[in-house]
Amino acid sequence: MSTIVHASIDENKNIKGGQAGDQTGREVCTRDWYLKNWQYVIRPKSEKVAAKAVSYALAIAMNPNVGYNQAKRNTLYKELKEHVFNVSEIGRCETDCSAFMTVCYIAAGIRGLEYDVNAPTTSTMVKAFRSTGQFKILSSAEYLRIDAKLKPGDVLVQPGHHTVMITEVSAPYKEPSFVLSKGAKGNGVKWIQWQLVRLGFLEWKEVDGEFGKKTHRAVCNFQSAKKLLVDGEVGKDTIAALKK
Repeated sequence: MSTIVHASIDENKNIKGGQAGDQTGREVCTRDWYLKNWQYVIRPKSEKVAAKAVSYALAIAMNPNVGYNQAKRNTLYKELKEHVFNVSEIGRCETDCSAFMTVCYIAAGIRGLEYDVNAPTTSTMVKAFRSTGQFKILSSAEYLRIDAKLKPGDVLVQPGHHTVMITEVSAPYKEPSFVLSKGAKGNGVKWIQWQLVRLGFLEWKEVDGEFGKKTHRAVCNFQSAKKLLVDGEVGKDTIAALKK
């Protein structure tokens, strides 16, 4: 299962009013990717910048001094600036979901996101990130309804509600341990289909666990592209290639 990092809610399950710092270990944290009414993916054009943002996001999530509070959402940024973005040295502070995403990309080197008074919100952050010229904005269902085509550093946004960052992408289904071919059903087939979606050989809506004509054709096309035996069967060689 793919993993996200986000600023979620305070120790009292409220959006403000709690104590500074992470009182529960879950105010700013990682968790499994989940389907929400995501409307945009903000994708950095530079993979190096994406990797650096993920590194900062994870370091912040592991620091118990950082908690959730919308009323004090800019104090994390203040602490980081005062300590030259050394996460290990910051004192108790707070953030919220969109301020957290913004800070991580400022720390990763996107100076166009720097601000004086208030970080972008979930309603304004797509515009703010786009204006830097350093991000692509994706809005098609293949990025929003399934995690197969996401990348570490991608920021998912539901304006007015929530935003999260992808830290790792991995199949939510168990890799098959035996040869699968046309007519097969189950999670092993879903694993194959998920990988084919990730690699661009199948559409996201076709992850249904049924090894039918479309999946068979996609497997054959994949095998041909990778110079494997084109037999439409998914054995150890095809599985190995799908994981690359």
